[in-house]
Amino acid sequence: MNPRVVLDTNILLDLLYFKDQRVTDLQYALQNKTLDFWVSPPILAEYHSVLLRPQFQLSPEHVHEIIHQIQQAFYLQESYIPTSTIRCSDPDDQMFIDLAIIKAPCRLVSKDKQVLLLNKKLLTQAVSVDNGSQK
Repeated sequence: MNPRVVLDTNILLDLLYFKDQRVTDLQYALQNKTLDFWVSPPILAEYHSVLLRPQFQLSPEHVHEIIHQIQQAFYLQESYIPTSTIRCSDPDDQMFIDLAIIKAPCRLVSKDKQVLLLNKKLLTQAVSVDNGSQK
């Protein structure tokens, strides 16, 4: 079993849309299956919603293709995910934290300041948090 990872939406965009060089380790891991990437139905819905925003200029068909690629490459946690006692001040990010905790040990990758501030608390649950620029 490979190490597990959960990607916040901003990191997914860096990886699949912007092709940001700072996340090349994640790109390598995705291509070579050296990490197990996890999503949940609410996270997939978030990815879908964000990719449809006008600033990305993606057709609905292209967004569908990207979501399909994610569904093929990522593991899907379909069963119930309890809300953690470790709470993020941004409720939109809670789903990433909750999934990472039930997949612990796990790496949660996010550029969201409120998520990064929870690193010490999440480490007590065997979840490490970083911004994707680290290996």
